[in-house]
Amino acid sequence: MDTAMFGGLAAAYGASDSGTRGSWAHLTLSLACLGLVFSVFCASMAAIPRLLGPVSSLIFFARISEKPSHQFNEDFLRLDDSAFLNDLTTQIHRNAEIATAKHAWVRRSLICSFIASIPWVSAIAILVKI
Repeated sequence: MDTAMFGGLAAAYGASDSGTRGSWAHLTLSLACLGLVFSVFCASMAAIPRLLGPVSSLIFFARISEKPSHQFNEDFLRLDDSAFLNDLTTQIHRNAEIATAKHAWVRRSLICSFIASIPWVSAIAILVKI
C-alpha cells in the first residue's frame, strides 16, 4: 500500500505544472512522504527475523543447526520428559515474545500509513487540481 501511495505521489508530482507546486503542495507532499517512510520502516522491522532464542535448546532451529545431525540425534534421545517440556515451554514463550514484538511493529506501520493518508490525499488533490 505504501509503495502504491509513493507511486501516486510521484505520478501526481510529475504530472503537475510548476505553478501547482506551491508551499502547500510541498508541505503535504513532505508530510505524506515522512509518514510513508516511517510506515515502511516499521513494516521492515516486523519482517526482520528474530534469531535470539534459548542458549541450549533442542527445539530452537538456530541451536539445532549448530550441531552435526548425529550429535543432535544423540542429545535428543538422551532428553527426559521434564527437560523436553522445559525446552518446549521456553521456546513457546520466546515465540510469544517474538510475535508480540512483530505485532507491535505491524500496528505502528498501519498507524503511520493511516496518518500519512491525510496529507497524501491533500497532496494529490493540490497537485492534480481536483
